[in-house]
Amino acid sequence: MPNESAADTIVVGAGIAGASAGCWLARQGKVTLPRARVAARRPLDRSLGGLFRGSYGTPQIRALTMASRAFLDAPPEGFADVSVLAPRGALMVANDELLPQFDAQWQVMRES
Repeated sequence: MPNESAADTIVVGAGIAGASAGCWLARQGKVTLPRARVAARRPLDRSLGGLFRGSYGTPQIRALTMASRAFLDAPPEGFADVSVLAPRGALMVANDELLPQFDAQWQVMRES
């Protein structure tokens, strides 16, 4: 484990949010990601099934997601060895019972 006492900032969590915060904070000083074996190895895979969706979650989550888009489209040099985002398709399906929820989600997607 790195020596956290030598860090200016300690970021707990090395998923996409922690790694992004750590990268941004590193401009200000030394950052440590404790116990980060592999930082942001598979960004977005666990929470969103591998999709960047500006329509996911509450209005606050959607705002945070969209605020991160520019960073993920063009991460700073040294952040990732491979592209963070890549285009991919998705299919949404609903039965009659779920159609009202589907329609509501579709409206949110259209707005975002």
